Amino acid sequence: MAVAVADFLAPRGTIEPALFPLESEPVLAARLNEYLTQGQQNVAGLALTQEQADDAVRSYVYYRSYDAIVDRIVTSPNSVSFADQGSVSYSSAQIQQLAAKRDRYLDDYTAILAAAGTVTNSGPSRDSVTIPVRVTW
Repeated sequence: MAVAVADFLAPRGTIEPALFPLESEPVLAARLNEYLTQGQQNVAGLALTQEQADDAVRSYVYYRSYDAIVDRIVTSPNSVSFADQGSVSYSSAQIQQLAAKRDRYLDDYTAILAAAGTVTNSGPSRDSVTIPVRVTW
């Protein structure tokens, strides 16, 4: 089964457009399509079954998506108010939950490649993962 951008967006997937508040749906779809292309390039030519390749690509796209979400949140003020529009804030627990989800997808991606006996330098590693920090302005 081929993996498509629609597989990642809610309700089929776990990516809610609200997690990318500054991006329109077409821009979010383009972002996910780029991650999908990168994931497919990462597994192209590797000794994986189609199911393993699709699982690896799914994990890679979710990893990159949640990494972008965590990066956006930790580089923004933890609380923002807008006149006549309300406010938004993120707790450190929320950031940690998103980071844990990101890390699980990275672990899944790595495990799929390792289980297939595949070693690649084309994908992410724990050494390249952004560690969330608490920023308060």
